[in-house]
Amino acid sequence: MNIKVVMEKSEDGKFFIYVPSLPGVIAEGRNQDEALKEIREAISSSLEPYEEDMPQNKENLQVIEI
Repeated sequence: MNIKVVMEKSEDGKFFIYVPSLPGVIAEGRNQDEALKEIREAISSSLEPYEEDMPQNKENLQVIEI
């Protein structure tokens, strides 16, 4: 899956990243690598379904790749 992110560097040298297609998904890091690691984790967490929202009948579940 490819997701476009926006990375900005602040005056103090930190990197901030946000995901335009996923409002509220943001991350920061002391360097680009750290910020990218954090945004990957934030994206993964935001896309995980909540267990209570999953149907009890597993036969109805489908897995798709985006």
